[in-house]
Amino acid sequence: CLYFSLCTAAINTTAIIDTVIQGKPGIVLNWPQYEMVQQGTHFKEFLSTGAVAVTRSEEDFTKIVSDLLRGHDPYGEKRELYFRTFIRPRDPSLPAAHFAVEEIGKVVYQHEKA
Repeated sequence: CLYFSLCTAAINTTAIIDTVIQGKPGIVLNWPQYEMVQQGTHFKEFLSTGAVAVTRSEEDFTKIVSDLLRGHDPYGEKRELYFRTFIRPRDPSLPAAHFAVEEIGKVVYQHEKA
């Protein structure tokens, strides 16, 4: 379960975004054998945010996990920034449904005015 994990290791955007949503450290395995699934623009843009660690070898991966076990998470601030900018740009203390209802109401109101 992600909730009880120290971090996650992932090779694609979907898995790593779920990690960010949960506020957990993520490690992207940017290894040659995964190159085919890591060519997308959105994936490369996500990596450029610095919200997650990127490893190029098993040694890098081991070092990052060791650092996390010692409480050193150098990606925490950028992960939070990514979350607040792209995942929940509005008040994250409110349910997303609140904002969905608000936006639907705006569309209905504009349609009724027309």
